[in-house]
Amino acid sequence: MSTPEVWTSGDVPPGPRTMKLVVRPKAWKARMWRAFDGTVQPLFRFDAEVDIRSIEDRALGGMLMPFLQALRNTHIYCERGAAVALPMAWSVGRLTVEREAVTGFLHHVLEDSFGAVLTGLFGAGDSRADLTLSLVPYEIGRERLVFALRDYDIGTGNDFR
Repeated sequence: MSTPEVWTSGDVPPGPRTMKLVVRPKAWKARMWRAFDGTVQPLFRFDAEVDIRSIEDRALGGMLMPFLQALRNTHIYCERGAAVALPMAWSVGRLTVEREAVTGFLHHVLEDSFGAVLTGLFGAGDSRADLTLSLVPYEIGRERLVFALRDYDIGTGNDFR
């Protein structure tokens, strides 16, 4: 994709219309809120600092350049269900880039059986992780960018000693 364009179709965009962003988390946080009515809200968040030099897609790098400060404060939340509104019916999450921070939501991670196991693997301090996000521009503005996520990939690993 050479020139960023907002995807306005209700159809799933083909792979060449997406922009790849690889995020390497530096920390994670897990929480659980239980309320008096028996409801439980889990939280699993990755904290990252996105290095603009590591972005291979030149068009995406150009779009993100004005938000360099915000890229240092990137938070990606793994959700149970889809509590945060999706930009498009086909999307599996969203990424919002604003002047102060970058916030992403990956939908349906925590209720998936493998997603629950995967997030449980983020315990060892020497483990490595990466998130690969297939982004589709939904809103392009001077103060804010919103991307629909076509796909996401969460990976972690550790070496046996």
